Amino acid sequence: MNDTEITKIASQLRILTLKGLSKLTHVWEKKKNGVLVFPNLQQVIVSNCKKLETLFPASLAKNFKSLKGIEIEDCAKFQEIVEKEESTEAKFVLPCLERLILSSLPQLSCFYPQTFTLECPTLNILSVLRCEGLELFQSQHSMGEGISVKRQPLISRLEDISNLRELKLDWKHILALRSRLRSEKFTGVFKLVNKMSLLLDGDVSEMLIMVNEILHRAPNLIEMVIHILNCKNSEIFFAQNPKIGEDGMLLQLRILTLFQVAAIRSIQSENSSCGFGGERCALTKLVASVVEERKVLVSGNRAE
Repeated sequence: MNDTEITKIASQLRILTLKGLSKLTHVWEKKKNGVLVFPNLQQVIVSNCKKLETLFPASLAKNFKSLKGIEIEDCAKFQEIVEKEESTEAKFVLPCLERLILSSLPQLSCFYPQTFTLECPTLNILSVLRCEGLELFQSQHSMGEGISVKRQPLISRLEDISNLRELKLDWKHILALRSRLRSEKFTGVFKLVNKMSLLLDGDVSEMLIMVNEILHRAPNLIEMVIHILNCKNSEIFFAQNPKIGEDGMLLQLRILTLFQVAAIRSIQSENSSCGFGGERCALTKLVASVVEERKVLVSGNRAE
């Protein structure tokens, strides 16, 4: 074999888990005369690898035909999911990817540091938390300014996530998502979502408007988890937004979980017709955590 010949070397690896490898900087060693491919790889889990900066070389990421899950969390220096190998535009097709979970990656800036297209037609779980440098959705503001290659959003079109069943986002990405929802005519982005977790950390009135806009696009939502950071308002969420419930929104909701709501006294005002606890309400489980000053969460006896 001469130096110009490249051979694909197939691996039977199905699950790759990397945890607590504090000195790991690269996962894959570049081979001189061969390209290692993983046609059977189904799940990748990376956690607490403090020096790891990237995960896959581009040549490898283009051959993940069976990959179902990617989970990366708590990697302080992690910058990009796919490492650049060439200057040309790249196309990544992950036909089986169902779960993409990214958490506590402060240096993560992109999926791939060159122009790319990403297709994940079966993606149904998307969770992105505490990834401040990542452009997950292209906001309306950045659309007006243009996008550098380095800042190309991971999700270029809302249609690409129209098969989602579960969504978990923090405040930064909720703001960008709201901007995209307002700027695009596509309305079916959350038509299949049945579980949503939102980490809210902003002005109370702004939070209510934001949640209202998103929930109107999730007609099949069954379970919702709300984290409210720095909550200082005694009546929040439903109490200040009586339209929720009046137009049929959230009547299908069965499980509502509230976290870090220390000052909450009510999720609906006395005059609200929201109906949590009413005959039309489907809510069967209500969980509240850190509710030191709570008085009334919901009227009626439907919720447990």
